[in-house]
Amino acid sequence: MKREPALSEVIGFLLIVSLLAILFSMYLLYVVPLQGRDAEIAHMSDVKEQFSAIKMGIDSLIVNEQKNYRLQYQIPLGTGSGGATGSFSILPMQSYAGSSGELRVDTETDSLGELEIYISGTGIELPNTPTGSEPFTNVYYSHTISGSDISGDPSDSSLAVDPQHFFILYNVTDPAKILSINAINWSATAGVIPKYNENFVNISKTNPMPYDLALTIIKDGNTTFENLTIAEYVSSSNNPYIINLYDWAYGLVDILKETYSFTYSISGIPESDTVNISQLAYSPVISTDPISISVTGVLDRSLPQLQVLEYRSQNRYWVNQQYQYQWGATFVSQTEGTALMASPPVVIMMDDSNNLLNVDITDTIITTHQQAHIPLVSISGSQENPLQVTLTELSPFFEIGGDTYQLLDQPDQANARYIIIGAKDFGGNEQVKWKNTFSTIANTAIHSDTTGHLSPINVVVKDLIFEDGSSGIGLIIAWDGQGAKNLDALISDGSLITDVTTILNANYPDNHLKVDYKQATIKCSLYNLAL
Repeated sequence: MKREPALSEVIGFLLIVSLLAILFSMYLLYVVPLQGRDAEIAHMSDVKEQFSAIKMGIDSLIVNEQKNYRLQYQIPLGTGSGGATGSFSILPMQSYAGSSGELRVDTETDSLGELEIYISGTGIELPNTPTGSEPFTNVYYSHTISGSDISGDPSDSSLAVDPQHFFILYNVTDPAKILSINAINWSATAGVIPKYNENFVNISKTNPMPYDLALTIIKDGNTTFENLTIAEYVSSSNNPYIINLYDWAYGLVDILKETYSFTYSISGIPESDTVNISQLAYSPVISTDPISISVTGVLDRSLPQLQVLEYRSQNRYWVNQQYQYQWGATFVSQTEGTALMASPPVVIMMDDSNNLLNVDITDTIITTHQQAHIPLVSISGSQENPLQVTLTELSPFFEIGGDTYQLLDQPDQANARYIIIGAKDFGGNEQVKWKNTFSTIANTAIHSDTTGHLSPINVVVKDLIFEDGSSGIGLIIAWDGQGAKNLDALISDGSLITDVTTILNANYPDNHLKVDYKQATIKCSLYNLAL
């Protein structure tokens, strides 16, 4: 018999190669996608943790009134080019394909919807913020000036002191100019400082480097703020930059109330003699009639849209997700819908000892960083990208029809009859999202109440038709002090907002809500490391 041992070796070799090819194919077909899936799941978990940290960080800034204090977060936009695949990693195709994503601040898209806040309550009207040489009018309380005139030349920097305001009006006319105020136990110094920016290239060398307006405050011998940035990329103009030392973020409110004199100088040159201030007693009740804003009194928000800081994934192996920070809440969205991760800062609690329904609202507005006055609203890629978050404004004041108001803030004293927080004019599934969000706020308040007085009779969520004809959702809060009125029965789904306010005005004639309203402006600065 003829023997062919070489043939059997070839067949064996081919069988081994075939087996290796099968194993390699199975590896590419099952193992690599599994590794990519695991990497994307881990990446989505990282993004979730970062958005939770952003929410907690912003809440901390607001609670502690840390204005202009910057927080920085690292947002991984994708998984990159793939991770290590073990000892079998020889060829590029043995590694999973990396995912990418988009981080953006959206303040204008129509699908975002709009927020409207109605309040019927009692407050005070405040003087308008000065611009240029406009004199102060409608002075109600706090300070009067005696002695030297310190109004100064409107074309230069000056001071202006009026009810609950101690304004520094700084006009950028000379980078070397320093404006100083000195009192017995505090001082404030304003000036411009060169702004270091690695992206700024002065090609012509004819334009100066950009400047920031900065403030230094010394209180009781301790420097509390040194070169705190008040405004970025300042420029010379006819209207000065305004710094209100009564802003609670500067920590001077308590000491200003005990200030009776100060001196004022520009670049070391005194602008006046010692200025004397008379402290006047102030009664918070200007009028016994409440400020009714049920029909025409929608709060004038600087940006009506529900602005959003958003991350959108572009995954290859795992379901795509969107993470959002919007009106102080965080959300996660995917194919099945949107889930609320953390509620907006709206707290509703019944105070049984004073028969008051307390409502704490932080109205959060999101803005974005501006580089050379061009908004940077979107960044895409797979790199890890830094995000800076800053609380730029925090104020209890709100505007109605161009006039500025503040709700009365007296201990154990009601200041409102009712409040409606409306969200409207949505696209896609946004209306469902906000209906669930408002329902969560209401249910949380009801279920956490221990007095037995908080129920759908005073906190309800209803579908509403707003004045412009758009549909939306309303979180309605009202309390008659006795529980005799039932909001759930009074207001029907699909009601016109004008009908709702008419019903509320008729059934809730007196203040039984204690509303603490604050408006917080959050600046989200995006920096693209891939550029």
